[in-house]
Formats: sequence, C-alpha cells, structure tokens
Amino acid sequence: MTNRPLPPEIYRRRRIAALALLLALILVIAGIIRWVAGGSDQGTDQAADTSESVTVTRDDGVENTSAPGKHSSEPYTTTDTEETSEAAAKDTCELGDLILTVTADSPNYGATNPRFALTLANPTGGDCEINLDEDTLRFEVYDMVTYERIWSDLDCHDSEGSGTETIEAGEEVVYDVNWSRKSSAPGKCTESDRQEVGSGSYLVYGLVGDRNSDPSTFNIR
Repeated sequence: MTNRPLPPEIYRRRRIAALALLLALILVIAGIIRWVAGGSDQGTDQAADTSESVTVTRDDGVENTSAPGKHSSEPYTTTDTEETSEAAAKDTCELGDLILTVTADSPNYGATNPRFALTLANPTGGDCEINLDEDTLRFEVYDMVTYERIWSDLDCHDSEGSGTETIEAGEEVVYDVNWSRKSSAPGKCTESDRQEVGSGSYLVYGLVGDRNSDPSTFNIR
C-alpha cells in the first residue's frame, strides 16, 4: 500500500496557519517592546520632574532643598593644584602665586554671628609684596543653592586690608571679619536696606584683586 500525496489545499492551509502564527508572534514581540519603551519614558519624565529642585547635603547631615535660582554655577573657579605646585618651585613671588584659604569659625551658627578668616600663604622661595589699595581684599557670601550674592564686607565698610603687605617666603598672613548675618549690596547700607538672612546653607569666599579662594561652607539655623 503506497502513501498518496496530500491534496494541494492541505499544504496551502498549513502555510497559511504557519504565516498566521508567525504574524501573531511578531505582534506579541512588538507589544513587549512598546511596553518596555513606555516604562522608560515614564522614568525619564519622573527624573525630569525631580530635577526641578536641588538638595545639598553637608557632611554634618544638614540638608537644604530649594528650587534653583537664576545663577546656575559657582561665582568663582576653584584653585588649580598644578599652579600651586609651579609656584612652590619659584624663587620670586607675585599675587598670582599666593594660596588663598578662607574659613568660617564654625560649621553651624545658631544665635552667634559668623567670623571669617582669609589666609594668604606664600609658597615660593621669594618674598611677596602686594598692594592692597590696588588689589582689594574682601569677603563675599553666597547662597549655597542659588549662588545668589548675599553680602560683601565692601558694600558698607572699608576693606580689612590696605597699603602694602609683604609676605615673606614660606610665611602667611591672616585677615578676619565678623558678619552681622544681614544682607547687603553696593549703596544699600541702611537698616531698611539690610535684611536678616534666613536659615540655610551658605558659601563664603575670600578675594584679593582678581584672585579668589575656594569656598568654605557653613549653615545658619
């Protein structure tokens, strides 16, 4: 007894069934891809929403959360360690060779007012003579989140330094100032102009001429 070939319509039906199965499989895979892509887009949207606020956490655990202000970057650049190393190898000194370091006398302030100190260190092998009447020494405070300028000692007072300052090779000098915790701006020095600053995190910079220190951070509670 011989096996007869199946009728042509049987083969056609099998091919149609196979194509239908393949199409269904493609639709299932496409649906999975769309579902995964949709979840990714949702995660992106959530990330975009959370980026509208900034949280700054200090080492002491204090957090300051606020919407970003109009300033998007720090007001001054930080110290280049390579430049510092090059200055140490010199036997002459100029303002650009000095190492500027500013500090606050406490990381947190409750009822007391901040006191800032600016150290000018000479890392070179030569004495450094600077004219503080030309290269003005000053302190500036900024909001840590928005980088808005809050205060400068020059707004309403004379500089803490004046005349010629000579810093011997390998030595340093220190200038300090007290801050009343009130805002200031050039020409805005009356009691009604100056407002008590609120609780938050702040940056203080020390500057001489066009040189600036790295910032020191502190909190007002």
